[in-house]
Amino acid sequence: MLLFNSLLFLDFAFLASSTSISEVSSPLGTKVNFVPNPSSFTVDAASAYRDSLRKHDTLAHDENRRLQLQPRDSNTAIAPLQNVNNSRYLIPITIGEGSDAQEFQMLVDTGAFNVWVYSTLMPASEVPAQHAIWNPSSAADLNHNFSITYESGNVVTGVMYDDTFTLGGFTIGYQAIGAAASVNGPILHQRPDGNLGLGLGASQTSGDPSAIANFRNSGLQSTIFTCALTRSSEPGEGFFTLGYLDREVVGSQTPYYTDIVLVNGRNAGWAISSRTAKVGSTTISRPSNNAALIDTGTALILVDDDLLTAIYQPLQGFKNESLNGMWLFPSSIMEEDYPSISLPVGDFDVTLQPGDIAVQDLGNGYVIGAFQSRGNITLDIFGDVWLNNVYAIFDFNSQTPRFGVVRRAPNVTDTSISRNSSTSPTSSNHSGTTKHVGLEMRSLWVAFSVVLLYI
Repeated sequence: MLLFNSLLFLDFAFLASSTSISEVSSPLGTKVNFVPNPSSFTVDAASAYRDSLRKHDTLAHDENRRLQLQPRDSNTAIAPLQNVNNSRYLIPITIGEGSDAQEFQMLVDTGAFNVWVYSTLMPASEVPAQHAIWNPSSAADLNHNFSITYESGNVVTGVMYDDTFTLGGFTIGYQAIGAAASVNGPILHQRPDGNLGLGLGASQTSGDPSAIANFRNSGLQSTIFTCALTRSSEPGEGFFTLGYLDREVVGSQTPYYTDIVLVNGRNAGWAISSRTAKVGSTTISRPSNNAALIDTGTALILVDDDLLTAIYQPLQGFKNESLNGMWLFPSSIMEEDYPSISLPVGDFDVTLQPGDIAVQDLGNGYVIGAFQSRGNITLDIFGDVWLNNVYAIFDFNSQTPRFGVVRRAPNVTDTSISRNSSTSPTSSNHSGTTKHVGLEMRSLWVAFSVVLLYI
């Protein structure tokens, strides 16, 4: 998601897909009968990608239950991140206090700025059963509305309220939250109960303070949050910290930091410089001002078409116009034959694990790749596929905000962690958890949709 002077936001989502597309052409002109594996699809993949063009380790040992994580002290927080089909990462938050407190599973979205949830302002018949619904009757009415219109047709409107907001044991007493009164479009049927925008900006589109602005002024131990996003093939869930680094994940590594950059002279949120790429042994120079948005609310990686050509050439890949320009490559190519692909943060290379490169096996001899076109977007989008390979650090200090990474180490498993003794402002220990880091093949899922959001 992006922020330009017109407040342009990008919000990506994976959708399951069921389709029967007759024929596609390979670069050699051969017609291929394109019938996706019906067990893998529940929505039209072509439509999903068409929408996409409009928008811009740590794991619990027990995979069958959520992490039971406790904050180290009152000015830090830690919470589990639930992986929904490698497409979205949900975090539990609580709105309200005492008997009025309600919990919601929110999309963690570093590419957006708004905080909103489904609410009792909507007719009950219009809210799908999977959503928790907020009753804002005890919250303070801010006496103004919000409206979010998605280019694909999704529209969210409602009323802004002020209420207590708790994340991982850390409470803010004055968070502006949008109570949705109307939600129209496919977004209704997606899993999150709402959106937790953690974009690097002081205001929501309603003009109310963002979550980041409130975090800055709430006495946190340190002005950072971190994300460890896991794959569906890995046991357990990832986690989110607020106010500290998890030193057990960092280990002996030194985090690499790079400053946030402007895009076309404007704030684009968590945008960083990314001026090269590496495919196999070939380093590819990109424009000196090329930037990438670090977006937990986006599933895939979006880059320019020149780089896509370089990435897919050794994979015998091609752009499929009948699937709205999605890039595919033959499923017959073995994982050990995939090229090494690196996309840097500043001067720090992040190399994807081979299993992350193939996103969806279509069951007809082709797979959808993790790299797709950014279209007319003026910067790259590094989404969850990229973030699966790092421990991500978001430093939102008001003077020189920056983004940091630590590589997730392969082949580290069953590392028991005692979390009681840390006193460093940027580290913490938490009791009662067992974590391990693993880099395994990303489970193949579905084609994706990306929705362009203007506010």
